Amino acid sequence: MDGTFVVCLNHEPFVFNMPIERYLNALALNRLSTYQASVKAARKYLKIKHKVPIYLGSELILLQLKGIRAENTFLVNRTNILDFTKFNDHEVLIRFKSGHIIRHTGYLPFLRQWRLSSMLENHLAETKDKKKMFTSIK
Repeated sequence: MDGTFVVCLNHEPFVFNMPIERYLNALALNRLSTYQASVKAARKYLKIKHKVPIYLGSELILLQLKGIRAENTFLVNRTNILDFTKFNDHEVLIRFKSGHIIRHTGYLPFLRQWRLSSMLENHLAETKDKKKMFTSIK
């Protein structure tokens, strides 16, 4: 890897000349965490060892369509997905809120990432509700 990656935001590609892990760490630091801590916690909660969704806040949940160490890493922000459908035998059509559609090979790996990220979201929502309950008690 050459240490560069591209982020597409609002139809514009932005090239970053740094390792993707450093960029993810910078995003995680906004919520006083690290990329590594987020992955470690997700692995522990979900009881899996590889390709966990990367939770970097309620508006940034990255699904690993191609692993973080792959030559062509492919991450998608779950919160930007409008819907998805199975296409052919093993592909998925992902429709984004922006109106874009991508076709990606690997329907079952995508579905697995989607379900794992749902589990993380539900767990974090429950945890947030419990915190509200305890902080409202006087």
